[in-house]
Parts: sequence; structure tokens; C-alpha cells
Amino acid sequence: MTELIPILQTQFNGAEINSVNARDLHAVLESKYQFADWIKTRLDEVDAIENIDYIIVSEKSETMSEAGRKASIKKEYILTIDIAKEIAMLERNEVGKKVRRYFIEFEKRAKKPLNQLDFLQMQLNVMRQHDERITAIEDKHRKDERRFRNLENTAKRDEELKEYTTAVGFGILKGISLDKKQCQRLGTKASKLSREAGVLIVTIPDQKHGKVGTYRHDILEKAFNALNFNIEIGV
Repeated sequence: MTELIPILQTQFNGAEINSVNARDLHAVLESKYQFADWIKTRLDEVDAIENIDYIIVSEKSETMSEAGRKASIKKEYILTIDIAKEIAMLERNEVGKKVRRYFIEFEKRAKKPLNQLDFLQMQLNVMRQHDERITAIEDKHRKDERRFRNLENTAKRDEELKEYTTAVGFGILKGISLDKKQCQRLGTKASKLSREAGVLIVTIPDQKHGKVGTYRHDILEKAFNALNFNIEIGV
């Protein structure tokens, strides 16, 4: 059989299995996409799990330029034959089909009769890989759930912060002009009321003062009424 793509022997979780370098697969598939973008997209599309369906090997390389020698780290993705077959089919063209058939034919030729011990070992490897895959999928789901909860909390917090403003901003919203001393008194009172009510005080950066506190609008309204400023609203 004419070699279409080099088949490697790689250690995956203590077992030596047939594998391919993703760069070789990318080249033989004649993909028009940049390798780094292509491999990340394809691995995501086939739900590949690192250390089960593929491993990443970092290789240090050096290049010469006018500025001198430059070191860089290149990531090599080593794929199992099974995941490489799935990626090949995603190309949805004749080249992808040809590569997939090549992998299938290689596996047929590589198969040999197993004695009972080898068969049992193979079964154990399959069971272990299955358990590892289930664990990896569950871990991924937990991470996705945490990420989703964080997004929900961030959205909720952003919505709540719409109700917050500074003492100066509160005066503008009410159409009144507060001087510096009145703003300080309003902020101090709002801080006290917020702490008493267990309401969050949010500090934001300010060009003039470095940092200023923002308070919930209803807290500022309560503080403003309590201070009884002699100000006409709308002036």
C-alpha cells in the first residue's frame, strides 16, 4: 500500500497506538485554512478530548533573522487514527474520503490474531479509555456549567449596576446642583445606609479623585431626604 500519510506509534495513556501528526493530515487534505485555526476548529467539531483523542507536544525551534537567533515554541497535535478519520470526513470532499479509506485499509493490514492474554489486555484498554472519556466529558460539562453560571452572574450584576450612580450623578438625575461638600455628605450618608441595609457599595475609577463610590439610587434618595438639603429641584 502506497503511503499517503505517515503513521506514527505514540504512547497514549500507557498504550502504544497508531497515530498521525495533525500537520501531516492538514497538508494531505490540502486545507486552505491556516493550520492553527483549522486544527482547533476541527477538534472542537468532533468533540475530541485531549490525552484521549489527541495529545499536544511542544517543540522548541530556532530561526535566524537579521536581528539574530530567535527561539519559538511550536505545538504539534498528535491524533489517534479514529479521530483523524472523523476530521478527514469533515472536509466533505474526495480527498477527505480518500484519506479516511487509507486509514481504514491501514488498520485492516495492521491487525493480527490475538492470543487470549492480548485480547484481555485490549479489552481492559478499551474499558479504561471509555472510563477516561466519560470522566473527561463530565469534567467538560462541569466547566461549561461554571462558565455559564459566571456569565449569568455577570449579566445579573451588570443589570443591577444600572441602578447605581455617584452622588454627583444623582444630583444631575434629579436636576439639582450639589456642591463638593454636599456631595461628600450625601456619599457618607449613602455609605452608612448601604452598610446598614447590607447593600453593595461599588467603587469605580475617577480621573479627578482616583476612586469614587457609587450607590443604589433608592439609597441615595433616602440619604438625600434624610439630609434635608435646602435645594430647589429643577433649578
